[in-house]
Amino acid sequence: MLRSCWPAWEPGAWPASAGAGHLSGVTGTELKHLHEQSRIGLTNFRLLAEALGCMTEQMAYVHIGLPAATPRPERIRQLGEIVGEVWYRSLPPVS
Repeated sequence: MLRSCWPAWEPGAWPASAGAGHLSGVTGTELKHLHEQSRIGLTNFRLLAEALGCMTEQMAYVHIGLPAATPRPERIRQLGEIVGEVWYRSLPPVS
């Protein structure tokens, strides 16, 4: 699912003016499509996307951006797995 939220994600893929609100909008739209396909339940998709995006950005900033040295690939993988698990568990169940 995460890959489908940002299919063109690569450095410079989004205009600088897009900002985090743009990514929340893209993710919110993808969550809405999942709901329309009866894959997740109903919620405030825009707000959920913003919350998940903030959590993802904070984890990346604290664990990758701030440290003087780049974390080992194993640590980055662990961070990705836990962030993915939180995303998955945050999706509303289908009623």
